[in-house]
Amino acid sequence: MKRRQWLALAGILIISLLLAFPLREAVHHIVVVPLAYVFWIVGLYYQSIAELLIWGGFLVVIGIILIISLIGEPRRPARIPDMKKDFKGPVENLSISLKKARKGSYHRWRIAHRLAKIVRELLAQREGLEVKQVHAKRLTGLDWSPPRELDEYFQAGLFNSFATFPRQRWWDLRPEPTPLNLDVAEAVDYLEKQMKADG
Repeated sequence: MKRRQWLALAGILIISLLLAFPLREAVHHIVVVPLAYVFWIVGLYYQSIAELLIWGGFLVVIGIILIISLIGEPRRPARIPDMKKDFKGPVENLSISLKKARKGSYHRWRIAHRLAKIVRELLAQREGLEVKQVHAKRLTGLDWSPPRELDEYFQAGLFNSFATFPRQRWWDLRPEPTPLNLDVAEAVDYLEKQMKADG
């Protein structure tokens, strides 16, 4: 405790001792006598009740407590996982993204991102490099010369975020063109040709 608190406690104690003797009659009449009267009344009621009833009441209370503790809270049945729930694989996710591609730049970017990752893996396999090395070279390599629009599409998917591109507003009839506006079928056709050439 701090020094100020000790001084306050000492002051209260000294004042209490000084007032204890002169106020003992008042405390006796205001506090002690009413408390003694309350205890006397409670004692009378206690003695007037038969001892058998008191013990019976105690046994009933103890029985209720035992029953409640034995029953306990009702256990909820363990939740069984829904086996019918379909788990979407990567192909199905890509299919969903293709369906949503018209809704906004995020879905178009997701498709471009996945296709650009395929390009990255294709170039890594073709050149015998690690994926990180191809990534650092920004998707360049031997026998890789896609048309400018396709190159911009793959670059946008791998090295940009969807937030980079403006969102299409409902009132904007002519949104600003971006590399993501490229037809996905064109990118897929080009990738298929490249894979066939490697095979």
